[in-house]
Amino acid sequence: MVAPLVDSVLLSNSAFNQTGVEEWELELKECEHTKNLDQSNAKVVTAEDKAKCEECELGANLWMCMHCGHLGCGRKNWDGSGANHHAIEHGEKTGHSVVCKMGTITPEGKASIYCYKCDNDVLDEKLGEHMHKLGIKIADQVKTEKTMTELNLDANLNLTLSKVLEEGKELIPQFGAGLTGLQNLGNSCYMNSIL
Repeated sequence: MVAPLVDSVLLSNSAFNQTGVEEWELELKECEHTKNLDQSNAKVVTAEDKAKCEECELGANLWMCMHCGHLGCGRKNWDGSGANHHAIEHGEKTGHSVVCKMGTITPEGKASIYCYKCDNDVLDEKLGEHMHKLGIKIADQVKTEKTMTELNLDANLNLTLSKVLEEGKELIPQFGAGLTGLQNLGNSCYMNSIL
């Protein structure tokens, strides 16, 4: 009984966090795939269907296909963490391109929506209508996970560029021929290998 209350307090946006999100937030636009979303094969999703990935049983970072209601786990991260890529695999196999991150839907009609064909976060002006077709009433939804914008904000705020760190040890920077390059920022190792 107390756990859901604690979770809702932890996930609520403070004034500071809300301001930060608004400053970092991309201007999302509807794409042709959300405007022309084909839900002719949509199934009504049950509460049990929303609990875990349909392929691997993961219960977090879940993305629902807005076309048919398939629920898959999110991307694998560059460091091996994250999920098992099942939402993307479903999109590649079926051609379904628009997904919604479960747990980010608010009663106000906001959520993290992504289009694989556009390879971008997008806006769905008819989110309530599209979710209703899948059997989900957005007015009853409670946000339980951070949106992609909030996750990006956290990553940017916690990014340490001024220290060279490895497993909690502070290392001594070395400079000179063969020693200088870019600090790895996640995917900058490709550029660093060229330099």
